[in-house]
Amino acid sequence: MASPRRANFTIELSALPNGKYRVEARAPIGGASADVDNPFTESEIEDLLAILGRRRRVLASVEAQTAAQFGARMFDMLVRSSDRIYAAYFNTLSNFGESGLRIRLSVERAGALANLPWELIRDPQRDHLALSRMTPVVRTVTQLNIRPTVSLDPPLRVLVMIAAPEQIDGTKLGKLDVEGEWTRLEEATAELRRVGQLEIVRLERATQRALQQRLRTGVYHIFHYIGHSDFDDFAQQGVLIFESESDPTRGVKVSASALGLELGEESTIRLVVMNSCHSGRLVERDALASIAGNLVTRGIGAVVAMQFAITDGSAKVFSEEFYTAASEFFPIDAAVSEARRAIFSRRNNAEWATPVLYMRPDDEGILFSPISAPLPEIPIVDAPIERRVQFWQSLTPVTLGIGALVLVILALFVVLIIAPALTSEPAPTDSPPVARTPSSDLAALPDLQVRVSRITPSRPTPGLTFFVNMVITNAGGSDSGAFNWAWDASLRPPLSLNTQDGSVENIPPGGSRTISVPYVYGWWGTYSAQIRVDVDSQVQESDERNNILPLEIVMSNNPFDIDFTLLPGNRIVQTPLNPADDAFLPWGIDLSVDVKGAPECAGVPLRIVDLDDGFVAVEIAADDLPACAVLPISIVVTRRVVANALVEVGIVAGGEVSMRLYEDAQGQRPIGEGFSVQTQPNETALLGVDDGVVRSVRRIDVAANGAPIRLLRLVLFQPPD
Repeated sequence: MASPRRANFTIELSALPNGKYRVEARAPIGGASADVDNPFTESEIEDLLAILGRRRRVLASVEAQTAAQFGARMFDMLVRSSDRIYAAYFNTLSNFGESGLRIRLSVERAGALANLPWELIRDPQRDHLALSRMTPVVRTVTQLNIRPTVSLDPPLRVLVMIAAPEQIDGTKLGKLDVEGEWTRLEEATAELRRVGQLEIVRLERATQRALQQRLRTGVYHIFHYIGHSDFDDFAQQGVLIFESESDPTRGVKVSASALGLELGEESTIRLVVMNSCHSGRLVERDALASIAGNLVTRGIGAVVAMQFAITDGSAKVFSEEFYTAASEFFPIDAAVSEARRAIFSRRNNAEWATPVLYMRPDDEGILFSPISAPLPEIPIVDAPIERRVQFWQSLTPVTLGIGALVLVILALFVVLIIAPALTSEPAPTDSPPVARTPSSDLAALPDLQVRVSRITPSRPTPGLTFFVNMVITNAGGSDSGAFNWAWDASLRPPLSLNTQDGSVENIPPGGSRTISVPYVYGWWGTYSAQIRVDVDSQVQESDERNNILPLEIVMSNNPFDIDFTLLPGNRIVQTPLNPADDAFLPWGIDLSVDVKGAPECAGVPLRIVDLDDGFVAVEIAADDLPACAVLPISIVVTRRVVANALVEVGIVAGGEVSMRLYEDAQGQRPIGEGFSVQTQPNETALLGVDDGVVRSVRRIDVAANGAPIRLLRLVLFQPPD
């Protein structure tokens, strides 16, 4: 299906330290931002999630009413809260209404509101936006990694994995109706398969090895997963539960990055559909975002995931309409909207909001295109059949002779006049060519290649800035012209994903360009990164297979030394700063005020301030609550235990400071007797001991006897094997 280019109305929602939320809107004809209040209470959110997650049974009319009310309040928060944002939305809709308006939502930094089903957003003048193919709602992820559209002749080939292990790590899993799931998918796609528009292939074994082998030997366009997903607290990432190679009743966790690596190696898969059963925890939807983000990072064009468990009937309706639209080459966001509308009209419930579509920023959703468009239908004149004759039968000897003479004259004209003009030399030019026409001579095309000259230092320490020096070479026969490059910082959680990118104006044949990219990793381990050139397919090349260079970066086992001048994502601290509650989670640590025994201090934030000597420190921001300012500062290691920890602290007035280590996050199991030292006013002290003893630390509490403290430095030692 040919589709006009949609306009994008992008909304980013971010939590602010003061409890408010920042809404930033961007549109082709304007944009604006506004700081707004959270309109939802915790109990309202819990009620909504319980209803949509089928943990609370209500009448269909009540479910629809709840969805409509929430959707309208979402619209008020994101759009109507600011006159400028509403004007940008209204004007964009008015100017681009015929081609459609894609609503792009980014809620990765929305804190507690990130888990809301934002697909419910409802313009009172237009109803739920996601239900219209003219206003599809999509989630965006921050990675830029583009694969070109796959050209194909039907059928669209779907590889299906149904994983149904009974237990994992001794924990029983919900029972899946494996054959029922397969039967429902077959029934939903029966007509498409009958007419040759779609083909579905089921993996014999739901194992990672079976997937690898099948992808190596076959061509598929969509990967459809049915099974369990989870959030791995230890690894801090979303995982899918595959079956064990040795025992299909036992489950194994397959990380999002591992699946992305597998699917990323396959050249034609552009879409992943995940129908996963969840345990009902809110964090489960973080698992989906993690999985989707990793897959899109690996070049998968789009990911459709279920943010709640979906009933069998709605899943069948969704598959039927979605695959019908996809096989007709609809843009993927329009295909999802069609499937939502089918659930809405045929199932009469709010499960249409259960699917979530993740796409890359600025992608148009065209994942597949037909190799050859169908010939246009030419109407036949309604005349008696006996009057129709073949063209050659209508010619007379005179017309045949005249026709032959005309052909001879045309041939002489082509040989003497047109052919020399076509073969004449082009006019000289002083500037190197940038735009090129397609050529069958591959040697005449540019060929961009990328390699790494060095990583400095080669084994960086967590928290230390290192440099990746890459060399981009044009090994082809003509100028490259302008193109973009991207450095994908990591494709393997628990580190949050990040990208740096840039552009090159031109590389002549045989020339090269060296680019240096700085980065910081905040944990130990081996990270799988990538360098990509011509990420936007601007250059027609003789060989595009060498445009991607994967590389592994191995961190050293040196301590992770944090001085709070830098935040995750390489953000330099601009003091004074009240960091968000989850500001340090990408580094695997969580800083907070220990309010045990002081409930009146709940919600008191931390802030980072400048010191006279040029360093910065973390302190409790309780200027109006002196009793709260003297509470301990607690550091919880969220990723896994560390072998040991040191802290550097100071007290403005001087006095005794102490540090206690715990082997649990709640601070119930202390390790040893702790460390303490007496300090002078404005003096700092280093607490702890680096004696090589593995203490398996999960929590560090730092306090003074009735005085405010400042945390200047935190040193973590590599976790034990």
